[in-house]
Amino acid sequence: MQSYQAQVNGLKAQIDGAEYNLVETVVRAPADGRVTNVGLRPGARVANLPLYRAMSFIDTSELFLASQIAQIYTRYIEPGQEAEVTFKARPGQIYKAKVLYLLPVTAQGEIPVTGFAAQPQSTTPGPFFVRLELEDPEVGASLIPGSLGSVAIYTSKVEIAHIIRRVMIRVDAIMNYVDPT
Repeated sequence: MQSYQAQVNGLKAQIDGAEYNLVETVVRAPADGRVTNVGLRPGARVANLPLYRAMSFIDTSELFLASQIAQIYTRYIEPGQEAEVTFKARPGQIYKAKVLYLLPVTAQGEIPVTGFAAQPQSTTPGPFFVRLELEDPEVGASLIPGSLGSVAIYTSKVEIAHIIRRVMIRVDAIMNYVDPT
């Protein structure tokens, strides 16, 4: 009788384990967004390893516009400055924006946790990012995340050159008709 009870208990434990595994197969998004590059298939086993991802999740709950700038120009960037933006997908169009802030750190400012002494990676300054806000939020919402374009930020330095930069950004907008790259 005890051997049968042990078998019943073992089978119940297997059922509990199978039910737990079934519940764990449900994938839930942490926010509004889109899933791309899905590698999940029925019967596939997924492990929580950073080297192999089962899918990519793009968080679209908060879309924002960012521009890369060379480190040397960061000294002139301030919140509230006027900017103009063109997008490759919107040839001939120029959109008004303003600077929200300069991201205060880049990946180069982070030391990876390896257990080894820190080693210099590169002496070449990498780009910094400026977060911008489009005057018309509908434009940003209608763009595909990752869209490319050009940005002109009008700082308080060398204001006479702003005329040239305004012409250049308009030429860039027109060139988007000609050169789709």
